[in-house]
Amino acid sequence: MIRGMDKTVRHIRIFKPLLMLLLLYFFIRIAFGQFILSYIVFCFLLILLYFLLARITFLQSFAYISISVIIVSLLMSLYGISQYVGLLPSGYLFKIVGNFDNPAGYASMLSISIPFVCYYVFLYKRNASTLLLWIIYILIMLAIILSASRTGILASVTVTIIYAVKRYKQHIPNIPLCIKCFFILGIVVAIFTFYVLKKDSVRGRIIIWRCTWEMVKEEPLFGHGYKSFKAKYMLYQAKYFEQNQESGYVLLSDNVKHPFNEFLLLIVEFGLFALFLVFLFVMQLIFMYRKRQTDELFTLAMSLLAVAIFSSFSYPFQYPYTWFISFFCVMSIFFVSKKSQYKIRWLSKSLILMASISLLYITLKEMYYENKWYTVVKKNELGNMQEIMATYSTLYPHLKQNAYFLYNYAAKLNYWGYYKESSSLVEECEDCLNDYDVQMLKADDYFRVKKWDRAKKCYNMAYFMCPNRYMPLNQLHKIAVLENDSNEARKMACLIINKPIKIPSATINKMKQKMREYLENEINNAEQ
Repeated sequence: MIRGMDKTVRHIRIFKPLLMLLLLYFFIRIAFGQFILSYIVFCFLLILLYFLLARITFLQSFAYISISVIIVSLLMSLYGISQYVGLLPSGYLFKIVGNFDNPAGYASMLSISIPFVCYYVFLYKRNASTLLLWIIYILIMLAIILSASRTGILASVTVTIIYAVKRYKQHIPNIPLCIKCFFILGIVVAIFTFYVLKKDSVRGRIIIWRCTWEMVKEEPLFGHGYKSFKAKYMLYQAKYFEQNQESGYVLLSDNVKHPFNEFLLLIVEFGLFALFLVFLFVMQLIFMYRKRQTDELFTLAMSLLAVAIFSSFSYPFQYPYTWFISFFCVMSIFFVSKKSQYKIRWLSKSLILMASISLLYITLKEMYYENKWYTVVKKNELGNMQEIMATYSTLYPHLKQNAYFLYNYAAKLNYWGYYKESSSLVEECEDCLNDYDVQMLKADDYFRVKKWDRAKKCYNMAYFMCPNRYMPLNQLHKIAVLENDSNEARKMACLIINKPIKIPSATINKMKQKMREYLENEINNAEQ
């Protein structure tokens, strides 16, 4: 018994150094970049959560958090269902998003919460509230299904099956073999159905993973750096389509800001070394869980499993909820292994106070400047140009690390004819975000000042980033006409006419018709 306890203590002591090593490695990789402030804020938040969990017993924290999670999940599921039936307004592009920007964030939040509901449904003592909890579970599952998130359905169903097996494992040997086979067949059919229903989505992710792997091969050990995916990935996608112009993936191309796999993103930005550290950290967690296998810890492990499933096919860590639940699960597994409650001494209290004040200051500052930006964005384009430009100029020192602010600022300058200044801002934006829209804006800046060679380079880059788009070819045709390059103009016209259409629109039809008229005029002029 004592030998086993000594072994547990050793692993607990290893846990903290591993966590510190992981955070220190990330800090070193980020310290020389422009996003160090966001990482410091993240670390401050972890410190506060750490001491918060240390002050209360595990069962108390589990009860508080689990009940809060269930209530929030219930409200969010009702929100989504109301959107589906039309009682509440839907999202801009998707029918069910809750208060998220897309179904992925909505479904990830509900799926990660499902284990806390299953704990009370399957493992907790039966009482009068069991029926109510079953109703909550059904509503949450219904919301996940209506969101049409395949990853959400996969994660929540997997977790539910594991809970059911744990609850009724003594009855499993008595289940007839034919029923077991039918159940396995049902799982296979469901997976196949997921693929068939959104076949293009699956194929689209395959090409994203393929291009991402090219990034990994260039910097495998330590990665390209924090937030480098948004800045560099589309260049790799452009290179792929430039070399494979007849690829069957052309119509599936689009702007990509995440590889739809958190593990791949970790490797791209921080390298295989970071993945190795995370692996060691997870192994320690598993060991500590196995030493204290309670129903509560099982629930935390299932929530982390849901996070892992979602991380394999989506981007749950783009949302603060995932960070909070994951950190709660990890720290709870750690603290439940400790014999006594952690005592906060004066140095720790000072650290908490400093972290709290810093977080409050940074948060309020960011809120203030982003609210000012939101206000100026909403102003009418025909409003006072000088006033709007002055506001952007004032905001620039405070929001210059925000790629979307830089792009928006550059677009405003382009709209009002400040093409040189717009081009300079776009180049800054490229260090944080470089995609089809950025290249098209940069190309337009050069086009307006008649720098044709630079404009053509950017239009070509934009085209190969998303080769299913027509506008780059149309602009290249315009430049060819302006340069009196009839061969290039005819080539662009033929490309536009023969190009397959991904989503039919009046604009594309008009563009194709214009190119046909151009070729007819060229033929008539040649005959004369």
